Amino acid sequence: MKWFLFQQLGFPFYIEASIKIKVKHFFECQLTDLYQRVFNSRSERVKQLILMKGQKEEETRH
Repeated sequence: MKWFLFQQLGFPFYIEASIKIKVKHFFECQLTDLYQRVFNSRSERVKQLILMKGQKEEETRH
């Protein structure tokens, strides 16, 4: 996910990624299988995971 969000899509932070990510990003990067299998084709699950990863990263910094 980190590679996808920051390298492929160019989001600078997890919070921005959670707000701006769209289903089309998975299709454009040919990651529809990831979207369907891991997130059960639910964009809300994608956003939740991104926010959790961002919070976890922040906690490890402090």
